Amino acid sequence: MQANISQYTVKINDLSEGCNHFVFKMADAFFQHFQNPEFTSGNFEADIYMDKKSDLIVCDCSITGTVNIVCDRCLDRFDLPVSYEGFLYIKSGKDQKEEGVDVMYIHEQEKEINLAQYIYESICLSTPCKRAHPDDENGFSTCNKDMLAKLEEHSPPEHNREPDMRWSKLKNLIKNKN
Repeated sequence: MQANISQYTVKINDLSEGCNHFVFKMADAFFQHFQNPEFTSGNFEADIYMDKKSDLIVCDCSITGTVNIVCDRCLDRFDLPVSYEGFLYIKSGKDQKEEGVDVMYIHEQEKEINLAQYIYESICLSTPCKRAHPDDENGFSTCNKDMLAKLEEHSPPEHNREPDMRWSKLKNLIKNKN
């Protein structure tokens, strides 16, 4: 089931001058709309404060929740907590320019803004590069124990690993510098 992304649309004419507050909720259907195989489900809430001025809207965005993702270590799925804090500047004019990552240009005749793509990209960019199950309270991995055992079984023993001479040469550079 695909999400109805029109629910993430804000009508510009309905905004009063000054601060306006919006709360958007995102669930599995929201992520399935974007059809990214990495992010297929999650639960998020976006708090967006829009400060409307005559030719600029400043959005103060706070997005928190969890995304269900594959662990890089054991390949099991788990819920990864993700949060985003940032600003989006929405400018209107006759020309749409490319100015920056956090700036969105809309034509002056535009009557609404859909924030779904911005919210989705903010969540994606806020997920860490290394995605692994968190450690428990004792500092031990909560990954799939069977998979960790298989990885250990197929990893070469520490004492049989040949040292990479390139690293040794680099270490010598540091020693010679001091």
